Amino acid sequence: MKSFLVRNFLVLSLAGASLAAAAACSSDLQPPTATLTAVSASVAVGAHVALDGSASKDPNSLALSYQWTIAAAPAGSHAELMQTAGAFPWFTADLPGDYTVKLVVSDGVLSSAAALATVHAGPCGANAPTITTVSSTPATPGVGSAVQLSADPKDADTDAACTGGDRLTYAWSIDALPAGSKASLNDAAATNPSFIADVPGAYVVTLTVTDLEGSKATKSATVTVGACGTNSPALGAVTASNATPKPGDAITVTTTATDADQGAPCSLTDPLALHWAMDSVPAGSHATISDPTQSSPWFRADVSGDYTVGVYATDAAGHQSPRGTVKVTASVCGTQAPIARVDTTKVKFGNCQAFNNQQQQNCSLNNTSVGAYSPSNPNYTIASSQYNDVQLDGSLSSDPDNGNTCNLGQTLSYTWTVLSAPISTQPSFYSSNNNNNNNSVSQVLVSNLSNPTLRLDRNFNNNFNNNLAGSWVVQLVVSDGTYSSPPTFIKINAQ
Repeated sequence: MKSFLVRNFLVLSLAGASLAAAAACSSDLQPPTATLTAVSASVAVGAHVALDGSASKDPNSLALSYQWTIAAAPAGSHAELMQTAGAFPWFTADLPGDYTVKLVVSDGVLSSAAALATVHAGPCGANAPTITTVSSTPATPGVGSAVQLSADPKDADTDAACTGGDRLTYAWSIDALPAGSKASLNDAAATNPSFIADVPGAYVVTLTVTDLEGSKATKSATVTVGACGTNSPALGAVTASNATPKPGDAITVTTTATDADQGAPCSLTDPLALHWAMDSVPAGSHATISDPTQSSPWFRADVSGDYTVGVYATDAAGHQSPRGTVKVTASVCGTQAPIARVDTTKVKFGNCQAFNNQQQQNCSLNNTSVGAYSPSNPNYTIASSQYNDVQLDGSLSSDPDNGNTCNLGQTLSYTWTVLSAPISTQPSFYSSNNNNNNNSVSQVLVSNLSNPTLRLDRNFNNNFNNNLAGSWVVQLVVSDGTYSSPPTFIKINAQ
């Protein structure tokens, strides 16, 4: 009995120690923080409302789980959150009114306080526009810069749920100028107007947008203009002399650099430098810029593929322009080898058209469809037992460079070669247009004819051996003047 009590006392003591340790550990942990934003604070009825909880954080670097709920909705709404397992759920605002969404995140030990976001849904035509930001380009201009203004107005009445029927009009103004400035907007009703910053200081610009129903939104921003010498250079368009060259072509790239400090009212002598580089080249390319500091350097497209050339400008003070790029795509046109093919419909063994498999004349032609082609594994096999002359035809040969994409119109030449023949024969080619004995082109080779006739045994010791059996192997290679096709092999069996 005594040992039982001691054992139970030890178990309870250990359990109590574990709970105390867990409590002590958890007291050292900090709860996560839930952060919830709605992509649009005002939407039209019927719109999808996107939510974002990805900014939620856990100070303990533990993985977070998300608990989303719609805490409040208009009476009668059946809105339901979708894809709630992650940080980016959404719902459809099915009735006009306010929707409040709640997010709680947990790291598995502690949970955050609830984060709330409210989205207003209004009937089409009843929503007011909003403006989140007004900005300038460049963001930190100097005297003499052309400053372009931009903003991000939104109106739920332009959503797809409202068929995008609303439109916004813009009214820009410069509400405050530095002393001595005469700056003015080039077009106050434009989406992105601009002005010339003529003196350093603060320029306060304001945008008011109005929808068709007369609802308005207004937003102001201050553009701070630096003194002369603070402007960064600007690049003009970056162009290439040929955006679709062939491999081997040289391409000149060009741009211009300007600096507002060089113009009125600063009129500074501020030399500009260009910095060119090959940002990307195709695999296997060794293309380089001829002179990275020239206004119009060149490079050679040594392989087919995409080349991206980048450039930026700097002034004497080290101010740098935004980077400009131009893309050049070197075509495979002109680099593709022809393909040698025999027109099986035009091959004849004497008067027998082999393609028709005229068995009554013991004449046939077979295509080999698999395997690595070679003299012993030919592309085509022709067989006959009666005829001495074989008319071949390579007019189906083609060149991808002459296809619809490239349309180069390259002229093809044909080289036929007898690779092997039975002993005691002397095969020769002659033009099928004239078969007299004086028209023999070569004993074993003929060029630039697409459809020569091969005489299997001709003028060998002045004896015609028409009945001689054996096999002749002929090779066809087609060239476009630069590249040659892989060989095509034709085996001729005469019985």
